[in-house]
Amino acid sequence: MRFFDELFGRMTEAQALNKALYVDTRTWLPDDLLIKADKMTMANSIELRVPLLDHRILEFAAALPVNMKVRGTRTKHILKRALADRVPAEILGRRKTGFPVPYGRWLRHELNVQVRDLLAERRTRERGYFEPREVDLLLDRFGRGEDLSAEVFSLATLELWHREFIDGKAPAVA
Repeated sequence: MRFFDELFGRMTEAQALNKALYVDTRTWLPDDLLIKADKMTMANSIELRVPLLDHRILEFAAALPVNMKVRGTRTKHILKRALADRVPAEILGRRKTGFPVPYGRWLRHELNVQVRDLLAERRTRERGYFEPREVDLLLDRFGRGEDLSAEVFSLATLELWHREFIDGKAPAVA
């Protein structure tokens, strides 16, 4: 938390939006978004270039007044206006999607049996992290279509982490 306070503190004269953009540029972008993009493209033998991250463009954008960046609820105002005659409106106006992880699909299909077996194993239940009856209820509700994929994924991840880093045995889940 002190790290973020320090970053915000560097921008003493800036408006709140510019402070937030600066902190995002120093943290979320390199420590999350760019890492994900890099891993996904490398895994598929694709070379990625991020042209809007050229330092001259970043410096230019940082110097723009806030009303050129955001107008009401419309973000990236000046960029969208500059691209309006080159990029279809449905692209410019669509919501951000980020990098959604399809763990709901994985847990319902490809990993369904493995994860259910993992959470039902005696050693998993005897650790005391989870209440076995509640895990069974959660898996039943998930199996009936309730969107509890984040919860199931979290339980499985904790168990696999424990096996690798506490037990010292690499998980056998494929």
